[in-house]
This record gives sequence, C-alpha cells and structure tokens, in this order.
Amino acid sequence: MWAPPPAAAARTFTGRRNTGGRLLLALALAVAGTAATVPLFTGHLPWGPEPLAALAPLGAMLGWGLSVLSFRNWARPLRLRIGPDGLAVQNTGVPEVAIGWDQVVAVAVARNPGATEKHLWLLLWPVPGHSFDLPHEFADGHPTYPLVELRRLRDSDEVERTARYFAGSRYAETA
Repeated sequence: MWAPPPAAAARTFTGRRNTGGRLLLALALAVAGTAATVPLFTGHLPWGPEPLAALAPLGAMLGWGLSVLSFRNWARPLRLRIGPDGLAVQNTGVPEVAIGWDQVVAVAVARNPGATEKHLWLLLWPVPGHSFDLPHEFADGHPTYPLVELRRLRDSDEVERTARYFAGSRYAETA
C-alpha cells in the first residue's frame, strides 16, 4: 500500500542497471585482452602463431572502450528525484538538471510522443519561454520533454503516484 511521503521529503528513484558489475566485466575483458596482446607484439608467444591470437588486440580495445563507458555510467548513474521543490533528472553520464515546479505547466506519465514503443515515460511540459538542456519532442506544437523511461528505474510503479502527489494540479491525466 502506498502512503504519501512526508511534505518535506523528496523521493529519489535510481536506475535498474548494475553499473558496478558491468564495469568489473569490462575491466576483466580489458585486462585479459591486454595480457594476451603483449606476448603477440613482443614475439614471446607461449603458443604457436594461431589466427585467433590476432583477436587479442581487438578484445583489449573493446574492453578498454567499454571500461570507459561503464565507468562514466557508474560515476553518474540514472537518477530521478521528485520533491516539493520540483524534479531533478540525472541521465546516465550527463550532469543533473533541476526543474522547479514554477517552470512546469504539466507533468504526466504516458507514452513518449516521439517514440514507436509503448513503454511509459515521465513527460514534462515547460512554462512558455522556458527550455531545458534536455532532448525534447514537439507534440501539438508544444515542446514535450521525455525525462526518463519508467522501466529503467527501480520502483517505477511509484513514480506516477509520487509525481501526482508533488505536482498537484500540474499533474495531467492521460487518456
């Protein structure tokens, strides 16, 4: 049973992905690929010159590239905060964007107007004249900001209730 949070408490939702585990797997691939590449270039192969040994540099490059991306996602994970002051969204790898309720005309949980899939998003319509440093779509000539896809968040079924509670009259019912 859902109970409204205390008036002063904001609710934070985090991403579902285990970014720490992905980082460790990417680092393991990077180290293994590098360890297999060094003997290939120094000429001290413990095995014969096999064609599969040529894939070691590819594994090293892929592992280090994925490690950088995984570290970025681990350092700044997906996060959504909804509270009495407004919304704050930190998408993977980018700084947090805070949006006050005075900058919002409406907020809703609905399908993304610019997407073909049927997954639910937290959508925001800004006050005319305001814009945010976030990707947006145009629905009926008005900018619509799809903040976060709900299936990417833990406790995603609570996002709508929390947004409805804190947004008050700004929460738009969807058809």
